[in-house]
Amino acid sequence: MLRLISFGMDYHWAVQQQPMTHQLSSTSSSSLTNISPSTGYKERVKTSLPLQEYSLLNFFAYAVYPALYIAGPIMSFNDFTWQMKRPSATPPRALCFYALRFLACILTMEVVLHYMYVVAIKDAGAWQGDTPAELSMIGLWNLIVVWLKLLVPWRFFRLWALADGVDPPENMVRYIYIPLGGSNNLILATTLVFTFVALWHDLSFRLLAWGWLISLFILPEIIGRKLMPAAKASL
Repeated sequence: MLRLISFGMDYHWAVQQQPMTHQLSSTSSSSLTNISPSTGYKERVKTSLPLQEYSLLNFFAYAVYPALYIAGPIMSFNDFTWQMKRPSATPPRALCFYALRFLACILTMEVVLHYMYVVAIKDAGAWQGDTPAELSMIGLWNLIVVWLKLLVPWRFFRLWALADGVDPPENMVRYIYIPLGGSNNLILATTLVFTFVALWHDLSFRLLAWGWLISLFILPEIIGRKLMPAAKASL
C-alpha cells in the first residue's frame, strides 16, 4: 500500500514538473558524493525522475524488491530508482557494525523473553494483586517486547538490502503527512496519518481507537503552543 502511494505521488509530482525532468537529477552524481548522506537522501527523494522512469516494469521492480518485500523500511520510488541507477555500496565496516546491532537486538529479545514473563502474565491476565508500580512495569516491558519483535525482522531485511547495495531509510511522511498540510494542519494531518497506520495494520476498532487517542493526546501540546508561543515563553 505504501509503495503504491509512493509511486503514484512521485509520478504525479513528476508530471507537474515535466519541463524540469529532462535529466535524472539536477544534482550530478559527483556532487552527491560530496555532501552529507542525509542531504543526499533528501535530494534522491525530492528530485523527480524523467517520466519514462515511471514505467510498469520499474514499478514492479520497486514493489517486489526481494530484500524489502516482506518487511523492512519502505523506500520511496524516487529513492529506489535513483539507487538502482547510481548504486553506492555500504562500506564493509559500516555493514559489519549494523550486523552487530542486529545480533544485539536478537540477543536482547532472547534475554527478555527468557528471564521476564510479562507476555505470559499479560496473556493469562495474571496481574491480580499486583501493585500499580508492578502493573506499570508489566505494561512497559510488554511494549518493549512488541518493539523488539518488530525491530528484529525490520533490521534483518534492512541488513539484506544494505548488503545488496541499497540504503533504505524509512520516511513516508512526504506522502501522507505533508500533502495533508503537515504542521500547518497538525490536528487533521496527525489524525488521518494515525488512522491510516491503524487500518494498515488491521481492520479493528481497537487499533482505530489507539490511533485516535494518540491524536487526542497531542491536543494539549497544540493548545499550549497556541496559548504560549515560544516567543512569549522566552520572555
